[in-house]
Amino acid sequence: MIALLQSSLPTLTQPKIVGVALVYFAIVAVIATWATRRTKNANDFFVAGAGIGLWTLAIAKMAATLSGFAFIGGPGLVYTIGIGAVFIILPGAISNALGAWVLAKKMRLLGEVRGLITVPDAIGARYRSRAAQGLSAVGILIAVVGYMATNLLALGLVIDAIFGTGLGAGIWIGTAIILTYSVAGGILAGIYTDVFQGSVMAIASAVVFFFALKSGGGMDHLSQTIMQADAKYLGPWGTIGPVAAISFFFVFGVGSLGQPHVIHKFYMLKDPRQLKWYPLLMTVALAVTQLLYVSVGVAMKGLVVDGALLPLVKADQATPTFLLHYTPTLVAGLVFSGVAAAIMATVNSFMSVGAAALTHDLPVAFGHRVTNELRLGRISTVVDPSACKFVDHMRLAE
Repeated sequence: MIALLQSSLPTLTQPKIVGVALVYFAIVAVIATWATRRTKNANDFFVAGAGIGLWTLAIAKMAATLSGFAFIGGPGLVYTIGIGAVFIILPGAISNALGAWVLAKKMRLLGEVRGLITVPDAIGARYRSRAAQGLSAVGILIAVVGYMATNLLALGLVIDAIFGTGLGAGIWIGTAIILTYSVAGGILAGIYTDVFQGSVMAIASAVVFFFALKSGGGMDHLSQTIMQADAKYLGPWGTIGPVAAISFFFVFGVGSLGQPHVIHKFYMLKDPRQLKWYPLLMTVALAVTQLLYVSVGVAMKGLVVDGALLPLVKADQATPTFLLHYTPTLVAGLVFSGVAAAIMATVNSFMSVGAAALTHDLPVAFGHRVTNELRLGRISTVVDPSACKFVDHMRLAE
């Protein structure tokens, strides 16, 4: 995501791409309207009434985890360092299993017995300390502001590329769309929007993978071309070597277990007995969405080495360049809608945990309970992006 902010996307203001994006935003509006009617209290707003099925949870969690990196930064990294880049995503299967085994069932049951709805809630209950709950809420808020600001900047870049709005207007438009369905329908709107977004991501990845296999005379030809120019690129460690590749594996394997916006979703599961299938579903979902991640990076490397394309000025141009040259316009529109979808899914998840920290955790830490958490939760959902907008303005000024 940081790399995306340091680059720029090519102009994508073609009628078919704009049309696909508008259809996508219309579907998000329909989902938000439906969710708003079902959001009656704070439990609905923050944890979807603990009524989410396993399939829904898995797809929503996958969408919130990947963000735009799977479509832009990931293929650019594969283009740059080769197969070693997959060590960032390989830990997914392990971390999902550990998350289900160590955290999910215990948090879900603890939430049901003790009436908990947030990650700081669980920390406070575990250590019997309101101070621990308050400090963890502050830590989450600090992380939320920085991470959401980065994602909103990236979303602004994507909207600007599709609609030609300019970066500043793109950020405002993206923020307004996410705020609309987040404030109205809370996490319930976010979950089912994530399901739609995750489905778009999976379909886009599978379709682009098909075109990547056919590009430049086929993957066999491109692989042979790469091997002749740089044998390490397609080796087990890529061009970065075993130490760096294994470091990727452990850093992302352990780090993904602690993402508060992902852990928070465990409270939403309707039946914790279904968790035995959770690692398998998450692994399959992640594998499908990573088809684009790997195939586009390798295909672009082969096309550049073969002389079919000029070397990329910036690695993050890999996906946009491939889409505009080797896929139909409708497919390009689907993928860029998927990029916006992935970013919006992550931002919505962080809005939810940030609003919960302000509305629920901090008051509890000071020995008070808010009488109307639903109303204040909606207000707090607006506060988080406001702080992020300040961070965005500071970055743009630089």
